[in-house]
Amino acid sequence: ISFNNIPLTALLPLGVSDHEVLLISLNILDELELEKDPLKELIKCIINSYKEARKFLVGLCNKIGIREYKIDLAISNGFKITVSQYIEIIKNGIPFYSVGSLSKIAEVSKSLREKLKFTDAINVGKFVLSYPNDVLLKNYASMEVMSLRSFLTFFLTEILGVDLLVIPSWTERGILLNFLKDLSFIAKVLEKCFFTRIVLADAEPGEKITLGEYDDVTVIEPLY
Repeated sequence: ISFNNIPLTALLPLGVSDHEVLLISLNILDELELEKDPLKELIKCIINSYKEARKFLVGLCNKIGIREYKIDLAISNGFKITVSQYIEIIKNGIPFYSVGSLSKIAEVSKSLREKLKFTDAINVGKFVLSYPNDVLLKNYASMEVMSLRSFLTFFLTEILGVDLLVIPSWTERGILLNFLKDLSFIAKVLEKCFFTRIVLADAEPGEKITLGEYDDVTVIEPLY
């Protein structure tokens, strides 16, 4: 499900272009050492990774005959650290589901947009929450401190997408419709584009399922 313009991203096959473009997405969070200032370190890692990616793409475009390339700078989960874990770190350990996450995401996003002025980059200062490979989000869902409604609030920030939210297959049609209405309302008021994917599972809230390559994915409570 996407709202307004379809986001162009290398993270998911959603973007549509009217011409050939080579698109690459960077794994930034796994490069962080998180020893000093997490925000400054994030900016430094993005700049270093961007320079390497740009050099690679220029050479590749020349070899295969594609004129344009884009570097997707949306921050997504790494293998060692996820978006929610990073936000908790810069919140000094205050849980991601608790107060302060929305403003902190906005603060980080603003800093990235101010520092990163790359004409061949897209989604600067954007984030993607991917539920199935985020241990922290799954843990909070199993603790019942994050429900389907909880994820709505993150669309108010610079979140480009919330991917693969798993809810019970018995979830009432009215709940899903109202969830979509709330998303549509946010998209219209903020005039922003974003996406989400929802998975209906034959399981109860709190139960764990296997979803493709992801094991132990907690089913989210859809009702509160």
